[in-house]
Amino acid sequence: HDLKRGSTPEELLQELEVEDGTRIAAAKMLGNSEAALIAVESTKLPRFVIYKAETVRCYFYRPQRHVCRICMKKGQRADVCTTPGPRVGQTCLRRDPAKGHICAPKCAMCAGDHQTFDKRYDKRFAGRSRGSYEHEPRRSRSTTRRPYETMTSGQ
Repeated sequence: HDLKRGSTPEELLQELEVEDGTRIAAAKMLGNSEAALIAVESTKLPRFVIYKAETVRCYFYRPQRHVCRICMKKGQRADVCTTPGPRVGQTCLRRDPAKGHICAPKCAMCAGDHQTFDKRYDKRFAGRSRGSYEHEPRRSRSTTRRPYETMTSGQ
């Protein structure tokens, strides 16, 4: 059973529930898809939620970072590129590279010495580690009480 496209957060909160009684703090649809992002008030990710009397599998949500393959800018995709002018080399990030030039790999995300779209690059997914800001001390797992965000899908 697919989630209804265009459902409002209020409609989702009325129709969603977790079997063990975990409270759903927030819910919203992901764009124009049939998937929803829900936040639960629990330290444990529920495997399933009930949506309109049907059981739907939950998946941990990890947004992927985007880099445009045309202009190599962070936060864009090629299908919605705002600067479709001169191409940028995907290996060395030079604008309008000359044919046959020698270049060293450079990442558009971290400026590392690897190609941006290398599948072995493990930081393709957005996120930050706890304690990465000066004002936020690192906490042990036993005292961490952050609600999980999950993605539900009708698959």
